[in-house]
Amino acid sequence: MGDDGVFLWRLAADTVAGTPGKTHSYEILHEGKVNQMAELTQNKQVLNWVEEVRALCKPDKVVWIDGSIEQLTALKNEAFASGEMTELNQEKLPGCMWHHTAKNDVARVENRTFICAKTREDAGPTNNWMDPDEMKAKLRPLYDGAMAGRTMYVIPYCMGPIGSPFSKVGLETTDSIYVVLNMDIMARIGQPALDQLGDSNDFVRGMHAKANIDEENRYIVQFPEERHLEREQRLRRQRAAGQKVLCAAHCQLPGLERGLDGRAHADSGH
Repeated sequence: MGDDGVFLWRLAADTVAGTPGKTHSYEILHEGKVNQMAELTQNKQVLNWVEEVRALCKPDKVVWIDGSIEQLTALKNEAFASGEMTELNQEKLPGCMWHHTAKNDVARVENRTFICAKTREDAGPTNNWMDPDEMKAKLRPLYDGAMAGRTMYVIPYCMGPIGSPFSKVGLETTDSIYVVLNMDIMARIGQPALDQLGDSNDFVRGMHAKANIDEENRYIVQFPEERHLEREQRLRRQRAAGQKVLCAAHCQLPGLERGLDGRAHADSGH
């Protein structure tokens, strides 16, 4: 449980947590270049959680999203260059792009969406339920090494106006540029969100991984008591039933233990 009474999750002991005294420096794309020493926050809870996710998903590099126009433009250009996105006619459709989604990655699938509350009753009469520990045991192996050869993006976001006591801050990890760009549409992202959070441990953790887009291993999972959301292999967001906090993009929950950690994909309404 965090200092403010919020239940969170911690990756199992065999994953690498933040090392005392270690400098947490991550890459931030800016004007097409990478600043390897840029640091957006000194919040130890945030830094330790990101390190836990990195150790589990094993990306080649980690890029923090600062929310700048320059960085988002660089990511769009990268997606254009790779063929992941196509820029549409900007005279007729200014600001519009076409994202080439995989044929088997469309919309949310009801039978792969779970509310993993502690009891079946708390999940509600119309939702799928699974015991939290059972679901984590299922999801953790799917996250293990899921980002190898890829970049992990860390997206700080704020649902609600910056400065409002009613707004909620979250962090989402993803290996999808598409998710980053959509989070920019749905929430206030980057440095302002981290400034709102400050040194607090009261933030929603969310994880998303494209993995290999296997329909049989696709999950949209919410752990209400822990404010942990997860999605795997899908690029849509859905509002977390019964939760006050919104998250983003799909994610899956690697088996985690209560303690310090992580939200994984979950809601945001996309």
